[in-house]
Amino acid sequence: MVRIWLALMALFFIVPSLLYLIDPATNFAANGQALVATAAHTDVRVMYGTFPIAIGLFLIPAALGRSDPRWALWLCFVIFALIVLGRLIGLALDHGDQSFTRMCLMFEVPVMLISGALLFVRRTAATAAPATAAPATAAAE
Repeated sequence: MVRIWLALMALFFIVPSLLYLIDPATNFAANGQALVATAAHTDVRVMYGTFPIAIGLFLIPAALGRSDPRWALWLCFVIFALIVLGRLIGLALDHGDQSFTRMCLMFEVPVMLISGALLFVRRTAATAAPATAAPATAAAE
């Protein structure tokens, strides 16, 4: 289950980010925002394009079972917890149409909760495993 979740998260970070990398203006306009300066195009390519791609690439080894998935789950949980916090602060402080923010929260809150729950289960299992493995190790020595 954890590996499937991390594979989905890797795809979530990589696939949409490729679109921002290729055509930032069109994809940013879908959010109801316009890029008016050349530097804005470059900034969106980096922050919405290459940066999330790097996160997705970081998740791939854990999704393939080649590294400990706890760090990848921790990364997903922290990223989405802070995204949710930032959106909630925006809802509290910013005025005007917040329909896009509310729509994003409908995805981001469940992702945060699922990542946190999977992390908790993995950490609990990892904590319990050494206690049960200790007698077998001592007997082997």
